[in-house]
Amino acid sequence: MKHPLRIVCACLLLGSSPATWGVNGRILPVEPMAEPTELGLAYNFDILVQNDEKTALTLDHVRVEFLDAQGGLLLRKEISGNGSSPNLLMIPNRKLEPGEERLYFNPFPRVPGRAHVARITARLEFSTPVEDAPPRTLELSAAVSTRAAPAVAMPISGRMFVWDGHDELGHHRRWDYSIPFLRQLGFSSNGMRYSYDFVLVDERNEMSKADPKSNEDWLAFGNPVRAVESGTVVKVVSTHPDDGSFDAQQSLQDINALLGNYVVIDHGDGVFSAYAHLRQDSARVRAGDAVRRGQPIAAVGNSGSSNFPHLHFQLMDGPDMHGEGVPALFRDFERAPGASRVKVKRGPVDTGEVLIVR
Repeated sequence: MKHPLRIVCACLLLGSSPATWGVNGRILPVEPMAEPTELGLAYNFDILVQNDEKTALTLDHVRVEFLDAQGGLLLRKEISGNGSSPNLLMIPNRKLEPGEERLYFNPFPRVPGRAHVARITARLEFSTPVEDAPPRTLELSAAVSTRAAPAVAMPISGRMFVWDGHDELGHHRRWDYSIPFLRQLGFSSNGMRYSYDFVLVDERNEMSKADPKSNEDWLAFGNPVRAVESGTVVKVVSTHPDDGSFDAQQSLQDINALLGNYVVIDHGDGVFSAYAHLRQDSARVRAGDAVRRGQPIAAVGNSGSSNFPHLHFQLMDGPDMHGEGVPALFRDFERAPGASRVKVKRGPVDTGEVLIVR
């Protein structure tokens, strides 16, 4: 379910007229959601910038503010060129050529859980190659979503490792849909923003036999995949081989093509679950089927854009990758740090964790 536009964009045109230059931008998604994490809340939004000037611009400074409902400042953080190894260097591709569009990931997603955020602002400063020219400043603002992250069941059972979630360095989080190639394939959002790669591991936390040579050498391959909540199946693909490959051009016909074999379930209220890289011909459901929580729907495979057999799982606000990701909480599992066990009735998970799911 798409949310109404609530973006305020003020492009401060300093030292020149709007007719000769400009820098424009948007905060995406339109209403960033708060993801509960063990370290507080996370706001994983992007800043999409367009250089409408006739000269190149270089990003020199980023400031992000989190505000309460009255506009009061809760938290302000900045990235700049200050210091002997400035934190600004953490942002790649800071130079924008004329007419170029660039996506910058929010460098400050973490906010204390006590903060009641209502609005986010972002201020970006750009320099030009013109000597003594004033900086170009872009100011953006977005209201945050009031939707809460839904709690769902785990999609597979056993001793499970979160191989890659969506933390700041996770490849799902770092999906740059401003890249021209991805634009050409139809991507304009990040449906994987809050996704997970789940694998099964043994007691030594190994994902496969030593020197795996086939899909069957991986512990997860063929393991049942379960619906995380009751709902209606809306999309099923089950014919791709388990060879870890796909033709990117297929995305022009099906934006979900990189998922290989997949099942998408509509849970209502604008929440859809997607189960990807499934085993060929393992789907037990068809589009239109009603499913219940915990019902087996397919098996873990190695189809599509997959490095090895695993389950890619995500929640999103639409039936395909044209939508945006939705954060999730999970019910009834155990964390397994070292030799200890911590029962969790309802909580978040992310990259690097070992879990026990009954």
